[in-house]
Amino acid sequence: DEAMVNRLDSGLYHAAEIIKRDLGTEVSQIAGAGAAGGMGAGAVAFLGAKLQSGAELVLDLISFDNIIKDADLVITGEGRIDLQTLMGKAPAVIASRAAVQGIPVVAIGGIVSSEISSSNVSTFSTFSCVGITTINEVILLNSLLFCHI
Repeated sequence: DEAMVNRLDSGLYHAAEIIKRDLGTEVSQIAGAGAAGGMGAGAVAFLGAKLQSGAELVLDLISFDNIIKDADLVITGEGRIDLQTLMGKAPAVIASRAAVQGIPVVAIGGIVSSEISSSNVSTFSTFSCVGITTINEVILLNSLLFCHI
């Protein structure tokens, strides 16, 4: 509910003010510091941590850029594709890395939010909403995908 979100945001902002005042560390402007209830901000302030994108880290560890270098298409996705997807979640990072190599990306989601469309987001080449609800639909989709690849 919106009131609870506002209350939690207010609490995080207050905590950031105290951290700045008492420790001299500005955490309110660090990207990702407010995620997971401010866990990143706490790690930076109290443990001296440096935050980095989990998606970037994993893609680097698996040499993703090298893996896709000869690809004609990259397919990625998640359960719900929305504006948060574009804020550093794995599908957006994958799309960004593929774009550097000129490889189109298709994003597949169980739900594609109405706030996302090909006309207002250039991160992905296209979107597809799967909306699968039964195991028979999964089996059917799987057979269709492998027949058309």
